[in-house]
Amino acid sequence: EMTESYLSLVRLRVLAQAIANV
Repeated sequence: EMTESYLSLVRLRVLAQAIANV
């Protein structure tokens, strides 16, 4: 299943957004 990979990508993207907002 690609669910874990998808969740990992989403998590990375959320982290990147948080860092960019700082």
